[in-house]
Amino acid sequence: MKQFKEKLQMEQDNYWKSIVEDLKSERDIFKNELQSKENEWKAERDALKSERDTFKAERDIFKAERDIFKAEINVFKTERDNLLLENFGLRRMLMGRDRVRRVGFQHHSMIEHLIIWLKAPPQQIGIGSTPETGRRKFID
Repeated sequence: MKQFKEKLQMEQDNYWKSIVEDLKSERDIFKNELQSKENEWKAERDALKSERDTFKAERDIFKAERDIFKAEINVFKTERDNLLLENFGLRRMLMGRDRVRRVGFQHHSMIEHLIIWLKAPPQQIGIGSTPETGRRKFID
């Protein structure tokens, strides 16, 4: 009876052994396939990350160029404003100095005051100020 039990046990072991071996081989195949897929996905993800980093670097370059262009625009605007201001002053100087001087300081902008003051001959500029206005006076 003991031999019979042992024989029965061996048959059962052999039966299950082949099934377990088949399952183990299928598991190994599945693991290998999964590992290869994971490696493939990882490589794809790394490529996408690299591409993203490249785009970020290009974006940073474009931002730096944009900032440079904005600074250049500001410089050109300042130059334009200075030239317009200079043009305005030159035009005022050419528009009859005598007529502008007779009108007096109260009707001119600060730039016109400076132009009149600097261009007027010294004998036309009064010394001191008038008591009633507190401003420098012209002698006509």
